Amino acid sequence: MLTQEQLKELLNYDKDTGIFTWKKRTSNRIKVGSIAGNLHNCGYIELKVDGTRCLAHRLAWLYEYGELPKLIDHINGDKKDNRICNLRKASYAENVYNSKVRSDNKSGVRCVSWNSRTSKWEVRVKINGKLQSFGNYKDLTLATIVANKIRQEYHNEFFK
Repeated sequence: MLTQEQLKELLNYDKDTGIFTWKKRTSNRIKVGSIAGNLHNCGYIELKVDGTRCLAHRLAWLYEYGELPKLIDHINGDKKDNRICNLRKASYAENVYNSKVRSDNKSGVRCVSWNSRTSKWEVRVKINGKLQSFGNYKDLTLATIVANKIRQEYHNEFFK
């Protein structure tokens, strides 16, 4: 397990840009002062440290706070933005609350889906691990307003 001390021996981290640079040469391919990491296919910046692949946002948290929580959320939703001010500890549920709308979502609005049985837009929001229904609406705009109000109330700062 990588420690904060070991990390700081190998890399510099700029908390204002979220960019890591190599402090120490650990292989022939690494140049001191060069930007560390590459874009992973899942959209995160990934670094290889001591032979282990690590996500940059997790390393940023370790670098600044000396700990590694289970999950770290990107506040603005940009997986490449690893500025420390854009990162926060999160539970799995909180991380999901702040995620982007799924590509297969027909409404384009989180927690609003088309109910073909009623031919209306249905608002369903997960609260404390349980999916709760908040009604069916003919108008997508009204369903959106209801969903956002409920989400803002229950998802607090993780409301997006």
